Amino acid sequence: MSANNWTVCPECLRKAKARKEKLGRDLLDLYGEIPPDRWAELNDECNAPILTSDTLREDYELGILDGEFYVYYSGKCDVCGFEFKYKHEEKV
Repeated sequence: MSANNWTVCPECLRKAKARKEKLGRDLLDLYGEIPPDRWAELNDECNAPILTSDTLREDYELGILDGEFYVYYSGKCDVCGFEFKYKHEEKV
């Protein structure tokens, strides 16, 4: 079965943002403590955009079956293992 959609994993994005923020804080402490070219390299890394890829597989289905409306959703990341599932059924 193929996925309905692939998108950016919210957990991977959160972790990437946290790493970048930590690097920014660490750079303040590292100024003057490491060689200038290494500091400039880390500074460039800190200022670079966060690169993400579509690692969250999304599968979903909705419809009406036997007088009952249903919505099924699941998302799972191939990289970090983040997973989210949602299911709702209701008589119409």
